[in-house]
Amino acid sequence: MFIDMHIHIAMISDLPWGPDSEGPPSPEQYIEMYDEVGIDKGIMLPLVIPECNFLTQSNEDILMIAEKYPDRFIPFCNIDPRLMRNSPDVDLSFVINHYKDKGCKGMGEMTFNLYWDDPRVWNLFHHAEKCEMPCTFHVASERVTSTG
Repeated sequence: MFIDMHIHIAMISDLPWGPDSEGPPSPEQYIEMYDEVGIDKGIMLPLVIPECNFLTQSNEDILMIAEKYPDRFIPFCNIDPRLMRNSPDVDLSFVINHYKDKGCKGMGEMTFNLYWDDPRVWNLFHHAEKCEMPCTFHVASERVTSTG
């Protein structure tokens, strides 16, 4: 079985993806491309962080697409480590398990603009491990700026 490990997919709705952007392929376009090259499934990664330069795509959008095409797409959720009080002590297992129970098989892609050794990031990793949720990462050269 061949699985495309990293896709962003157009939402089912007709909302535009972003300014001057056609956005990613639709579910139907992915299925057509996959059938042509022999890919069985794709792992969908939502974009739910404030640093995203495009229209936010929620975990719920991903789950709707996975429900419509369960044999072709695997949903991942994206959890921002600043969620719920922006604290390194918050119990993120509650949120992670919520999406795991809805069918998400992992978390990612992690694109938050924080240093890897930030206590909030370590808290997220702790809860991902506790919930047995694998993570995928996006590493870029953009730097975090301190705002106080």
